[in-house]
Amino acid sequence: EGLAQDHQTANALRAEKEAGCILLHQADLPGTLTATVRSLAGDEAKRQAMAERMRRFSHPEAAREITKIIRKTIA
Repeated sequence: EGLAQDHQTANALRAEKEAGCILLHQADLPGTLTATVRSLAGDEAKRQAMAERMRRFSHPEAAREITKIIRKTIA
């Protein structure tokens, strides 16, 4: 929070919507963190499903693409 346009929260909300993560708000952590971790620790299928969904957000070539854009810009 506190960042310009709050991109991190927007990304987390998108991932949560796609069932790739469970978004926990800082103010709620004392009452939710332990139960959430225990729940996930005991549910391998859910962890695997979440991991698969998060792979959709992966951009393995992101650094290379950014480098290309920078090079085109400064050339």
